[in-house]
Amino acid sequence: MIKIAIFLLTFLISLWLIETNPVLCMTLIDNTEEPIFLGELSSSADNPPPYTPLTNKNFNTYWEMIWEDNFDSATLDNTKWNVMDWAAEKNNELEYYTPDNISLSNDALNVITKRMNYNGRLYTSGAIETKDKFYFLYGKVEVRAKLPSGKGIFPAFWMLPQSESFLPEIDIMEMLGDSPSEIWMVYHWMDSGIQEKVYTSHLGPNYSKDYHTFSIEWNPKEIVWFIDGIRRFSTNHSPDQPMFLYINTAVGGDWPGSPDQTTFLPQSLIVDYIRVYKKI
Repeated sequence: MIKIAIFLLTFLISLWLIETNPVLCMTLIDNTEEPIFLGELSSSADNPPPYTPLTNKNFNTYWEMIWEDNFDSATLDNTKWNVMDWAAEKNNELEYYTPDNISLSNDALNVITKRMNYNGRLYTSGAIETKDKFYFLYGKVEVRAKLPSGKGIFPAFWMLPQSESFLPEIDIMEMLGDSPSEIWMVYHWMDSGIQEKVYTSHLGPNYSKDYHTFSIEWNPKEIVWFIDGIRRFSTNHSPDQPMFLYINTAVGGDWPGSPDQTTFLPQSLIVDYIRVYKKI
């Protein structure tokens, strides 16, 4: 009788535990390393661990830097860059690109845009490229920059083929100056003689108020865009030829429209660094 009473008492206690504290009961039954169910006993919701973007985790394990410019010298490194000196020919733009609109100061590149009559144009601006000096096939590209803003101002960081063709084109970052919180990410290519494109835009903070990073990871199967280390867009269309870097600020044209009385000039696209990596 005593054994039966003890058994019944144990059974009733077990039922009470299951009813009132299932987590403790499951821990008693299954003492494995991984908990089956954490339930309300977990305090992680109250004290979450710091968030680390996946792209920054063990970064040096996956990527090796192959090219960079930190713009920390007195003048632009002409072994890395070509400086444009010509009137813009695309999209009915209004600027003339001059070497005088490219300068370095405070360890940064300044791409300066001005309201200025020059060689038949009403505006001057700056553009630089790495054609014939640096080009690559697949990898990661990142720029840290503070963007100009205003109606008709059109900063961009993009890539073009080392060959003489004008497409494909990877637009790592484009911004219409009258919408400084919206970044456009675009890929253009030719398909059987027809121009194609895929694109999206991301709404974030005002990108003219502070520095932000804009990057892509490019491999044979896809291109992935990141803003401030966070994945924002991808496409499985991917060019298979070496490409060079191009950075500029355009003025006016079919998409941005012309500057107006609200557009403050002069102002600059300010670049802290540009870096290129290859996958290890």
